[in-house]
Amino acid sequence: MLTHPLYKGSDLLLEEGGLALPCERGGLEINPACRLCPLGIQARHPCLAADGEPGGLLVLGGKSTREEDAAGRPFVGGSGAYARQRVARGWKGPVVWDLAVRCPGEVTPRVVTACRQYLAQTLREAAPKRIIALGDVAWRALTGRGSSPLTMRQAFTWVGDVPAFLVIHPQSARQNRFVARWFEDDLAWALKADPPFPSVAGLTYQEVETVEDAEEAAEDLGDHPWVAVDAETSGVEHNPGFRVTCFAVSAPGGQPAYVWGPEQIASKEIRAPLLRLLADPRIEKVGSNLKSDVAFMRELGPVNGKLGDVRLWRKLQDPEASGGLASMAELVGMGGHKLEMEAAIAAAKESVGRRTAGKRQASIRLGAQDGPAYEPEDLLERLAAGDEFLSYGYGLVPRKTLTNYNLRDAVSTARLATLLRPRLDERPGLRMVWDEIVGPMTHAVSRMEAWGMPVSRAALDSFDAHLSANLAQARKKLDAYGKDFNPGSTADVSELLFKRLGLRPPPDTETDKGTQSVAEDVLASLAKEHQAPADILEYRSLVKMKGTYCDGMRALIRADGRIHPSFLPDGTRTGRCSSQSPNLQNIPRPDSIEGKMARDIFAAEPGHVLIHADYSQLELRILAMLSQDETMIRMFKSGVDFHQQTAEMIAPYMHWTTVGKAQRSIAKQVNFALAFMMSDQSLAVKLGTTEEEAAKVHKAILGEFRDFARWTRQALQDVRRDGYCRTYWRGQPARQRSMWRIASMDGQERSKAEHGAVNSPIQGSASDFCNRSMSEVVRWLEDDAVPAQLVMAIHDALLLHVREDAVDEVAQGVKEIMLSWDSGNVPLDVDVEVGPSWGSLRKWRM
Repeated sequence: MLTHPLYKGSDLLLEEGGLALPCERGGLEINPACRLCPLGIQARHPCLAADGEPGGLLVLGGKSTREEDAAGRPFVGGSGAYARQRVARGWKGPVVWDLAVRCPGEVTPRVVTACRQYLAQTLREAAPKRIIALGDVAWRALTGRGSSPLTMRQAFTWVGDVPAFLVIHPQSARQNRFVARWFEDDLAWALKADPPFPSVAGLTYQEVETVEDAEEAAEDLGDHPWVAVDAETSGVEHNPGFRVTCFAVSAPGGQPAYVWGPEQIASKEIRAPLLRLLADPRIEKVGSNLKSDVAFMRELGPVNGKLGDVRLWRKLQDPEASGGLASMAELVGMGGHKLEMEAAIAAAKESVGRRTAGKRQASIRLGAQDGPAYEPEDLLERLAAGDEFLSYGYGLVPRKTLTNYNLRDAVSTARLATLLRPRLDERPGLRMVWDEIVGPMTHAVSRMEAWGMPVSRAALDSFDAHLSANLAQARKKLDAYGKDFNPGSTADVSELLFKRLGLRPPPDTETDKGTQSVAEDVLASLAKEHQAPADILEYRSLVKMKGTYCDGMRALIRADGRIHPSFLPDGTRTGRCSSQSPNLQNIPRPDSIEGKMARDIFAAEPGHVLIHADYSQLELRILAMLSQDETMIRMFKSGVDFHQQTAEMIAPYMHWTTVGKAQRSIAKQVNFALAFMMSDQSLAVKLGTTEEEAAKVHKAILGEFRDFARWTRQALQDVRRDGYCRTYWRGQPARQRSMWRIASMDGQERSKAEHGAVNSPIQGSASDFCNRSMSEVVRWLEDDAVPAQLVMAIHDALLLHVREDAVDEVAQGVKEIMLSWDSGNVPLDVDVEVGPSWGSLRKWRM
């Protein structure tokens, strides 16, 4: 078994967790005449020198301000004095104060890079025992990478053997009382605490080479209650040729760690001990975005035992934070390890590009130490057929780059699990959400992605032909404005509308560059005055629809005839599951011909149908449950049409003499406006009335729903006091979402947070009913061998592909599961539809 350092030398700016800058090799003194970037020209004190006594703490700020430039000294003015005061409270030794950008002005990557050379000089002269970087600019200068301190609190790294901590910039703290609390807490931690993990310099990993190595690794790892896993792959998933090319496993905390390289994972004998480890139900498998790794692991063999996911743990603890491993690695002192892989992939892409252009060279076969880790023999043919390069990129980098990267991911994950799991356990509400809702979603989402959405190529071709015909007609209309007129060109559209036709643009619609916007909202406004903007909008809409729902979908159909979207359990801040590649939750409604045809692309295979089970008015029911509004609860218990009843409530204020389907549709918008805290101005636009009339409607509704109005006021008051809101599950506080922007000085930010204070508890609580149902439905289908597959989750609905003879069993079973959750004294309801395709569903009847 081979032993390798976890980090190896590279030519990157970041090396061994510390700085390796050109100035350290050549030396560069502080230079008042510096012209490495343009900022020094206007500065009063160019290249502002560091200030303080070396040998203790280095505090690194962002850019120089005008006050600091005038004083010729860093950390003066309001924010600087605030930082000095707070540091003095927690640090009694020597301090050096320095700035990442030493002249005032606009900060650009070029500016930061130029000043990094002087920072290295400061590091040598200050000889710090501890470093604090205040804000993103300081962190970028220190590490060569960006990281938001507001969402990456208590991030740290090592500069050689010196710990460096990321802390919120004091200017942000002075603008928001919640941020000020975070700043002071994190600064106190950074001044006193030891980093939770040691430097990765000197850490090693073991590379499995033989069956004996594999047995030793499996035995070593099998002694632990959980392991961190990470897989790298090559090829397009669900297509022939897709394979796992590298697999890493780490024990808790990051050591010991093992990797199976491309040759070893391809060997049935050498991977066998790994498969036993993955199949062992006693050992929990922890990953980052584990639902993907679960799918990859199933390519090798069965996966048993509990599943843990540091990405989802992180997002539960802070929905605003990034869940990407590259960002989260900053929390465990391993940030930056993605940079080497990005550089290697870029080099591999350039090499493949040269070969594709005709400068061919012999492909390097599996296992070559000085070439790609794994390159398919028909790589160029696959790329020519439309496969994306990145599907193969991780296999085309040098073998050592791949194995080292794979291990770094696994070790980062193991460290993160060690850090985040206890934090989850400390918060009973979040632990409940993980155990009952989010945790089981990992398996459910993985199965849903694997099953995929069935597609009718005939329906796709028919829709394509329909759109092409309409596009031809739309193009004819545009030809009236000139045969060479390009509706996709901002210059052409501006020339036509504002010069040739003399239309007056709506106020305040210029772009940041000072040009006139011709975006959709501008054209929609101008369409009231002239037909040309309407014709342009029609053409653009058809082009977008054809590109998205015909060309785009066709490219995503895999060898099994299905489209396999990626579902994200953490896709929204409120907890609602989202989808991407493609986003099937954004398919047009079947209210129009095009919307129906777009949905009809997704059709059941012969002998099967689709079942669509949708919670009826779920968010309004959750609104009633949370607010305990007596009127709402009474309406839902009586079974009356909620929207129809609301329409009758507001009829006098809208001057309606009758209340029919059209009026009910308007009332529906009013009801959802309640949940989204819509302003009178926005509601007026929705209703097509004046702001004064909308205000009357709002007042009338809130007068009927008094308990809801009272709950809204209390929810706002609580968030203004606490800075966060909660969702509820089984009548107990569950998720928690930070609403710190409610204390912002920015009125727009503050308004959004106020809306979220009401909407997030409603939407977040509602989303968990569908999330929980998703997992339970998958469990039922698998445990009872039901001839059906869950193929889609759409907001408050589930879509299943079902054998025809099992329709009643599945429809009844899914409905019972969706209605089985505790909603207090507000009854739930589920509408079930059945049909041959998604756009042709009809109400299900037993």
